[in-house]
Amino acid sequence: MNIDDAKSYLTNAISYWEIRRIIYNAVLGAIVIGYFVANFKTSLQLITPDAIFALFILAVLANIAYCAAYLVDIVAQRMLGADKEGEVNSILASIPTQL
Repeated sequence: MNIDDAKSYLTNAISYWEIRRIIYNAVLGAIVIGYFVANFKTSLQLITPDAIFALFILAVLANIAYCAAYLVDIVAQRMLGADKEGEVNSILASIPTQL
């Protein structure tokens, strides 16, 4: 694999997954807000600077885990060929829904 192929694979992976990061973060935010509202009285008692910091750390870790999709995408593109890029992304995006 030459440097141009590597750049192409990385660019394809980033352009596909970064757009979906907004949706990913919106879903995570909706889940957190939903739990907060569902347990409103208890949630109000648990709001502390430490809890907010822990929530921030968890959000950062969730986004780092999201980046693992890049590595899987790059490997899949390399194995299946860059000409099947759309097919690779569709397959990878559908995996979580099938678990």
